[in-house]
Amino acid sequence: MKQQKKNSIKDFHNSIIATILIIICSVSVYYNSLNAPFIYDDTRVIENLDIQKLNNIGLILTKYDRQLTYLTFLLNYHFNKQNTFGYHLFNVIIHTLTSILVFFLIKRIVFFTNNRNSILLPLTVSLVFAVHPINTEVVTYIYNRSSSLSALFYLLSLLLFLNTIMTETKFQRLYFGLSLISFILSFFSKQISITLPVIIFILDYIFLSDFNITKVVSRKKFHITYWSLLIVLLLLQYTVLRNIKEMKEETSWTLISYYITQPWLITKYLQLITVPTGQCINHIIKPVKTILELRFILPFLIISGIFISASVLYRKRQNKIILFSILFFFITLIPTTLFIVHIGERHLYLPALGFYLGLSNIIFLCFKKELFINKNLILITIFATYIFILSVLTIKRNRLYNDPILMWQDAIIKYPDNVVAYNNRGNAYLNKGEYDRAISDCSEAIRLDKNNAKAYYNRGNAYAYKRIYDKALYDYNKAIEIDQNYADAYHNRGMVYYALNEYDKSVMDYTRATELKPYFAKAYKNRGYIYYLKGYYDNAINDYTQAIKIDPEYAEAYYYRALVYDKKNEYEKASIDYNRAKNLNPNFSIPSKNLVTKKVDSESDYYFNRGYEYAMNGNYEKAIMEFSQAIKLDPKYAKAYCNRGNTYYMKKEYDKAIMDYKKSIELDPKYIDAYMNLGAVYFNKGEYDKAIIEYTHVIEIDPKYAKAYFNRGDTYLRKKEYDKALQDFNLLENSGYKIDNKLMEFLRKNVKK
Repeated sequence: MKQQKKNSIKDFHNSIIATILIIICSVSVYYNSLNAPFIYDDTRVIENLDIQKLNNIGLILTKYDRQLTYLTFLLNYHFNKQNTFGYHLFNVIIHTLTSILVFFLIKRIVFFTNNRNSILLPLTVSLVFAVHPINTEVVTYIYNRSSSLSALFYLLSLLLFLNTIMTETKFQRLYFGLSLISFILSFFSKQISITLPVIIFILDYIFLSDFNITKVVSRKKFHITYWSLLIVLLLLQYTVLRNIKEMKEETSWTLISYYITQPWLITKYLQLITVPTGQCINHIIKPVKTILELRFILPFLIISGIFISASVLYRKRQNKIILFSILFFFITLIPTTLFIVHIGERHLYLPALGFYLGLSNIIFLCFKKELFINKNLILITIFATYIFILSVLTIKRNRLYNDPILMWQDAIIKYPDNVVAYNNRGNAYLNKGEYDRAISDCSEAIRLDKNNAKAYYNRGNAYAYKRIYDKALYDYNKAIEIDQNYADAYHNRGMVYYALNEYDKSVMDYTRATELKPYFAKAYKNRGYIYYLKGYYDNAINDYTQAIKIDPEYAEAYYYRALVYDKKNEYEKASIDYNRAKNLNPNFSIPSKNLVTKKVDSESDYYFNRGYEYAMNGNYEKAIMEFSQAIKLDPKYAKAYCNRGNTYYMKKEYDKAIMDYKKSIELDPKYIDAYMNLGAVYFNKGEYDKAIIEYTHVIEIDPKYAKAYFNRGDTYLRKKEYDKALQDFNLLENSGYKIDNKLMEFLRKNVKK
């Protein structure tokens, strides 16, 4: 009795140590992902208006089929807005908790198999699960959170079911009820949980009932409840029908080709799990056309061999864990292979657990025919080395997620004809302002797929930013020709028509965009601005009001509505709107003297804001005219000089920009923005010494102004004055700012020389 108690205490302590180790490993390998930007489908989350308001909980519960996942996005947005750290932290926490559940589930399975507790095998499997790079597409890629969230409650439901069977006290109902709740939460995270009743049956049949179907039948009330609950959930969600629809959209595949490609797909998954090389955010899969292809024959033989092995194990009632591992892998993979016609590494998050368990078990058996090897140095070294290699690969993979351009470049290297990769790398270049590269990538995507509306749209955006409006219009027209319901293409074409002063066409496109996308707040705002320019003030107010109704925190809509109210001499309403805009965005300037109680000496603010509006919309000539009018009315308006300088800067008329910045500084010697912008002009002209002088002025005014240190350090770097550059970047790092590690290594290396 004392020995049993002693073993129990030892097992408890070992479990605590194992849990701590799992937490350390999980956090360590994903630490460098915490500040990764939104990528690819992540924008579908942050741009979704439904998750931007806490009072939309009811809408999410009725509108989406992954309700729990979207509720977590809603909470993330409430607390983090567009700061990715909170989103990534949540994903890492979910993954860590799931890894801990893996440990306790495997520990329980080993106990049922041998009536003894083991730590090493459960710890090995859970650590492999925690650090395997195949899971980066779920943990680091925010949008795929549904897979880890569903797996968390899936495994919790399994554990609680085992507790239900093991407990004959009053707690049995509690465990069973919690298991059912976990099943529901797993289902509402992602519908891969439809396999749970099958896995529970197999768990019971193999481990609890020792292949005795009579014992399973004696617990039929539990199994019937899980299956009944599944039917109810499926009726609520129509999940299978939606997945069939997704498959049918892949029109280039025949049904036969689809099914004979599945063996190759599964063996590809096995390769990615065993030797995780060739990972890609967007795999390209080519269909197998006949059963005579090696791409069908070899995978078919491999999978047949696995099933034959499982059949032998079942007939001989040998090695329950390996048998369960095989069944778990294939059964949990069914929902994402039976109806979905692409390779998605995220689909392996739960199924791969079966592989990790089976492989680890086989390696144990190679050393000794039992699972209770705790001091075998060779075995521990093998697993430790494998886990270390996986950890390094995961950290390396996470680095790609920190730079979308590198991520899509990696996809292009692995699949040179990857249309999605070219299009998305082009979009990443577009977001960085590298318009020529964006045009090049989108053009390649169009060459590979002439019916790719998104590629035309993205290239059109690049041309629009470069103010090559004829080419932008051509691309938007093509995008709309391919996809007549492309609301964003109509909207952006409307912006081009606005820039060309074709206001009627612009209004037509904005109107079409709102018809296709009724919650398109920006389209209402932009159409309202056209109405404002044309003097249709009531129409403008209606549009701004609609934009505000869609997004109550839309600062620009309040601001522009204030301008309209001001024009209509409704100063009280204008003041309310302006103050609301100012609270939401402190950068807005006073649009008119009537909007504040204090006296304003001139109408210069009004012209300043008109200039600002034109500049924001890319109409630089009109912006310069308005800023000039503001300066004419108030020759000491430092901010107007600075903003006119900014407009000249955008037009690359650097000498004029320099004159305006210097005048702005003359009027306001502590105007930091003017110094910074003047430094930027000198930097672009290659006059680095002058740029350094301006950045130094800023630092003298505000010693804590981080951007000045960064820009000055960057300028020193261009001059190859590495010691001074390192000094500035060190100051930033010591102040808590993150500087690229490769840059710092480069500087330190060159300073030592």
